[in-house]
Amino acid sequence: MSWCSGKKKFADFCRLFIPDHSGQAVFQDIKNNCIINSGEIFKDICAVISACSKEHGKALLFLDSGRSFLSALFGCLASGIKPVLINNKLRQEISLLAGLYDFIITNQEYYEIIREYAAPDTRYLLVDSLAPGIADYSVLPSVDSSDTALYLFTSGSTGAPKLVAKTFDNLYHETAALADFFKIRSSDIFYPLVPAFHIYGLLFEVLLPLFCGSSIILNAHFSPTFTFEKIIQEKKATVIIASPLHFQTMSGFLDSYKKDDFTFFRHCVSSTMAMDVALAESFYRKLGMIITEIYGSTETGGIAFRRYAHNSRWKFFDFVSHRLDRENVLSVSSPTVSLPEGGESWYATGDVIEGDRQFNLLGRVNQIIKSAGNRVSAVEIENALKKSGLVNDAAVIAKKCGGLRGEAAAAYVVPAAANEHIIEELKKAMCNLPEFKRPHFYKIMNEIPRGPGGKVFYKNLPEI
Repeated sequence: MSWCSGKKKFADFCRLFIPDHSGQAVFQDIKNNCIINSGEIFKDICAVISACSKEHGKALLFLDSGRSFLSALFGCLASGIKPVLINNKLRQEISLLAGLYDFIITNQEYYEIIREYAAPDTRYLLVDSLAPGIADYSVLPSVDSSDTALYLFTSGSTGAPKLVAKTFDNLYHETAALADFFKIRSSDIFYPLVPAFHIYGLLFEVLLPLFCGSSIILNAHFSPTFTFEKIIQEKKATVIIASPLHFQTMSGFLDSYKKDDFTFFRHCVSSTMAMDVALAESFYRKLGMIITEIYGSTETGGIAFRRYAHNSRWKFFDFVSHRLDRENVLSVSSPTVSLPEGGESWYATGDVIEGDRQFNLLGRVNQIIKSAGNRVSAVEIENALKKSGLVNDAAVIAKKCGGLRGEAAAAYVVPAAANEHIIEELKKAMCNLPEFKRPHFYKIMNEIPRGPGGKVFYKNLPEI
């Protein structure tokens, strides 16, 4: 399969993922105990194409991951509609997107929920009430590979909420690169826990398995024992994509299983946020599972990876070029980067690294604390606080202070247990760090504000 840049029929793109025949198994539906093949999916897509025949512009997709999402996504693309992917837990955020979409594609259940947040004159297309449709690939619109295919809504954990455009080239190149990197087979069975409105959920739940002719497990609720026993051991899933929070939950059950139970398992992939090295090491030590962590963002796609059995340092993907400024802030250029029309060919990530071809990720520019002439990673201090055993969660930011110090670390902590002396004990525990790295300010929290994917919303932390 190949995709050449330039003007071409949408069918050339669509057929890379959804062939119009019925032989390929697409979904293993756990809830309904059935197999859904590509022929059935193609009929669903045709129904969306027919329903969108008089629509135009952008469609907000407000759906759970799975069959309806896939059908709506490809139905929009085939109709020349630009789908906008949004976390279906962010209902109030629909009001932030007013004027940025033309209609909403959802189902009856979500329609009853979200109509109070959308404008009164909003048009809706309900995928669970569509009549069967017929579509002819030959009459589908032409697209240029540099055209915008879809938009991803980011909720602004490190900035303002916005829409990020991904082109057909962006999506194809990252899908093809991941297929080659992971050596995906048609016999692979994907178990996605990252939802499809996230860039790596979209890739691992939709584009990558379809591109490789693999199947996808659908409607599987998440629990550690269900994942290990039903999904991996019984259904023989070979690829799992999850967040560090999922792996953290599963880690408490590792001693219940042995390495021989998972000899057929091929890939554990983690994305959305950085993972604690000790957590990844426990999966390798106890079950022989090597977790591949992907570093990137909605705007950049994948930038680098690390595999904990081999090295805890990051390594750039072969398709990524990079450069550093004087402050070691990373900029990247690759076929997967979303760039504004006519904009720079390099994207400034805002992340500070240490190293070059293999590197340590120190954190974002606003997570680098310049204390008494030293550059300190807030991430390093957060990890030290968590390893103390005194806190369940922590977040660290820079706070300006007087004198020659300039800035000092301010720590927000969630105590592991009720303890009126927690701050004194934390200060004592942090004595193993150099003085300029120790937090000078503390604030006790009931919880650290985090987004749906687990990222800290630093902008929502209160003043100390």
